[in-house]
Amino acid sequence: MVVSVVYAFGFTLFLAGRASFWGDEGFAAGMTQLRWGRLVRDLGHIDVNMSLYYAFAKLWVGVFGLSEVGLRSFSVLCAFGSLVATYRLGLRLFDRRWACWLVALVTVNPFFLRVALTARPYAMVMLASLVATLLLLRALEQPALGWWVVYGMLAGTSLYIHMTAALYIAAHAVFLVVTRSVRGRGPRVAGVIIAVATIPTVAYIAPVNTLAWIGKPTVRGVVTIAARTTGSPVLLVVFTLAVLGGLFTIVQMARRATATAIDWFPVVATLVPISVVLVLLPFQSLLIELYFAVVFVPMAALATRGIMQLARPRSDAVVLAVVVLSMTLATIGLWQHPTTTDQKWRSAAKQFATLVHHGDAVAFPDSFYRITAEYYSRRDAGWTAAVPILPSAPWDTLRPYELDRTSRLGVERTPEAIDREIVGHDRIWLVGPDTENMHVVVQALTRHGYRLEAERQVTNIVQDLYVASS
Repeated sequence: MVVSVVYAFGFTLFLAGRASFWGDEGFAAGMTQLRWGRLVRDLGHIDVNMSLYYAFAKLWVGVFGLSEVGLRSFSVLCAFGSLVATYRLGLRLFDRRWACWLVALVTVNPFFLRVALTARPYAMVMLASLVATLLLLRALEQPALGWWVVYGMLAGTSLYIHMTAALYIAAHAVFLVVTRSVRGRGPRVAGVIIAVATIPTVAYIAPVNTLAWIGKPTVRGVVTIAARTTGSPVLLVVFTLAVLGGLFTIVQMARRATATAIDWFPVVATLVPISVVLVLLPFQSLLIELYFAVVFVPMAALATRGIMQLARPRSDAVVLAVVVLSMTLATIGLWQHPTTTDQKWRSAAKQFATLVHHGDAVAFPDSFYRITAEYYSRRDAGWTAAVPILPSAPWDTLRPYELDRTSRLGVERTPEAIDREIVGHDRIWLVGPDTENMHVVVQALTRHGYRLEAERQVTNIVQDLYVASS
């Protein structure tokens, strides 16, 4: 266990600065640069369900600086804090030996390392889900009202780290019902606290579908996400067999009346979130691999149970060692692609410096691209001082969801405002994907006599770089 933790910790710290921020990370970096008053005001309509993450990230970069390592190290801290909670959970489910194997199984998994290397709230919500689980188990063992209040407050506030906290809260609710633990005032008080905490999140999500950007998945897409969540296609097969073995073991224990309430927890905490995602699939897809961070540790615990019971007593350690080694080898791919998406903005910003000239302008119809690109251009290339960036609103006032809802160049931009901003430039470089926002700007350029000259690919993600000449 110690070797695996040391390996993973060095691995993440070494790779934290290799890849550029990708779009969502760049937006998080931009949010951390807002003044507190502006941050609180903007969080009223931008990512309310991640407001706690932005607040903690802002405090973190205030101490360690805004850089790839500085911002991502907060996720690294949360991820490795999750390992402490994983070990404590393992002691509740197994003995010390198997708790150590559980930690090793989690630590060297490529999915866990991706969570740790992503400057987004997934590592933080993983930590919150595990701590909330330990508080729930403590409240069941020592049914004092205080433990239930603390549990309810943590579970409720974790909805403002990321909305996927609702998945583990649903699993906890089902666990209490299945194990017939809803007794006394404690669970009811915790339920009321969580319900009250949910109101602002529901009020934010309900008017407009903020998840509309997640496309409908294909069968191949589902398999790909499952493989990424477990680490690799081979590990998907291994994990699936181990999880099925764990389910079989728990069922056998239940038939012999030897299964305790806590033995059922990994089963419920694995199956309930996955079932919720599948039930919602016809209405709203949630199939984003990092969204399953709150499911990963219970799933690993269930797989550990399967290996522990199905392998022979003398060979179970050998089997687990082989699985851990396989996961360690699977992490080699992260040396080339350490984050979910490497948009190579550092090299793109330097290339822009050689492409744009006096009289040009650079337009970002998608504000996520603009925030990230401007951050790197200011830091590494310095061309933003000489070349206008459109829209003219400062980077810290753009509101992506408002942009997406209105299909404007900037916040509540009218076509007339776009027209005013695009005139008077020799060339306008349009950076970003082929979206509705891009079409709006292209139409405005056409009205003013601009001609679409070329399409270039600057990086692996900035696939559409149009040059419009007057």
